[in-house]
Amino acid sequence: MVDSLPQPRKSPNDKREYRHIILDNKMRCILISDPETEKSAACMNITVGALEDPWERQGLAHFCEHMLFLGSEKYPVQNTYKNFIVKNSGSCNASTSALRTNYYFTCANTALNEALDIFSAFFVAPLFTESCVEREVNAVNSEHERNLTNDANRISRILKLGSKKDNPYFKFSTGNLKTLLHPGLREALIEFYNKNYSSNLMNLAVYSNENLDTIEKWVRERFSSIPNRDLPAPKYLEMPFDETNYPGIWKITPLKEKDELAIKWLLPEYEKHYRAHPLKYFSHIIGHEGANSLRSFLVDEGLASALSAGYSTNMNLFCFFSVNVTLTKKGLANYKDVIAYIFQYIELLKTQPIRESVFEELKKMCHLRFAFQDKVPPQSAVCQLAEILPKYPVEDLLQLGYLYEEYNEKLLQETIKRFQLNNMRILLLSKEFEKECNLIEEFYGTKYTSEPLSTEITELYTNSWKVQPKITKKKLDYPPENTFIPTDFTLRNTGKSDLPQYPQKILETAYSECWFKMDNQFNVPKASIMIQMFTNDNDFGADLRSNLIASFWFSLVHESLNELLYLAKEASAHASMSQSV
Repeated sequence: MVDSLPQPRKSPNDKREYRHIILDNKMRCILISDPETEKSAACMNITVGALEDPWERQGLAHFCEHMLFLGSEKYPVQNTYKNFIVKNSGSCNASTSALRTNYYFTCANTALNEALDIFSAFFVAPLFTESCVEREVNAVNSEHERNLTNDANRISRILKLGSKKDNPYFKFSTGNLKTLLHPGLREALIEFYNKNYSSNLMNLAVYSNENLDTIEKWVRERFSSIPNRDLPAPKYLEMPFDETNYPGIWKITPLKEKDELAIKWLLPEYEKHYRAHPLKYFSHIIGHEGANSLRSFLVDEGLASALSAGYSTNMNLFCFFSVNVTLTKKGLANYKDVIAYIFQYIELLKTQPIRESVFEELKKMCHLRFAFQDKVPPQSAVCQLAEILPKYPVEDLLQLGYLYEEYNEKLLQETIKRFQLNNMRILLLSKEFEKECNLIEEFYGTKYTSEPLSTEITELYTNSWKVQPKITKKKLDYPPENTFIPTDFTLRNTGKSDLPQYPQKILETAYSECWFKMDNQFNVPKASIMIQMFTNDNDFGADLRSNLIASFWFSLVHESLNELLYLAKEASAHASMSQSV
């Protein structure tokens, strides 16, 4: 059976063994054998999340996550699972997102078989004990109250406010006492579980020091009895946004002292293009920090201190492509100029030919990072694999973050042309907007206001070049060639058994020493260089003032070298400075 199933392609530097199996109840599993691991781990992914919450009980998927591990028919004592995991040097947790629910744990290698038995029992026959309901609702509510001071959660909720009120995207996914604590909660929970939890919607990853045959035997014994209700995976077809409710400018009052501007373009779902990665191409260029970059331009103009670009997929239906700028006070006062410069850069990318050389650089670095990747810790490995298992071909699972294969110029051109006004939202965050923010969000109490894009901003979009820099002489363009990308991966002295065990002094002068240690264990083309300098300039290390001066100096040096250091970082050559006394 296993021989006929597709199997993951692994890095040549990866010594672990992998196996993809499908149980008789249609549950899919990825098994990882690593004889060198100090701990074992497992993760169960359910392809159902908060979007399936009933409207009258928002947060029910999250509440189900809390309740599931509080006793099963086989192990009815509530704390059996957690106590066993902690007793065996492990940890356990779970998380609920819009589209999935993850349950995971780590433990000592010797405890894995028994841990899997306790773990699987919850999915076979959970008790959902009545006496736990009120306590866990309060736990969910406490989690929400901790999030009240989290600006990321607050902003995420504001982003939903502009969506259609009857679309699942609009739901409040965390839940609290107000949304959950109504009569009949346990009955609603059991109904939700039976309606959404089925082995054909479950994906398991297990990581152990045992061989694959042993892991497979344990998994088949423990998880084959999970009921298969042959439920269809949830699908979402209606967009929560359109041209009538997405474009606009939203001003938000954050809790933290920060001034930020974000432009978010609403784009189609791009997961099917994961080998061509058009959004990775443009997030790389727009978020670049080297010469000719938007970030370097805005910093030199005194308008920003940081810039990033990226994208996120939502509902398996659409993407947000975001350009985020940390503003200076000058930048906040002149935020329309910042918007104009972003528009200029987008227009430049639309009008200039697509650069295949940029794609090839990204492709080369992805291949190198895959070939010489570091080992992912057990918990991270199982959580990543269990989550992506139902979404992508099994052969590509281990390469997913590194696949960059198909140069598609037409797709790249079509993608950048989608950055328009009618699918753009601008977010402005600053405490200086507090008096303007006359609306309050229901669950987090965030102050905000929204309005359509002004005529001034729409005119900037069509004629952004009328805003010219007042200070900087830098230009906006594609990133320069990255000459740091390595080409020679020859290993020196590989396999020699007579290499010194400890670092050896290879140079000594009146003012310096140089020590060297040849790696004879990992055999990868990597080097680490550390330079330690001793100084008492400005009473360095003597008091708080001198340490602060040193800290500021490090920041200034890093900023002055940032264009160069960024290219090096993109080529996996990292450099940093720090102080010690």
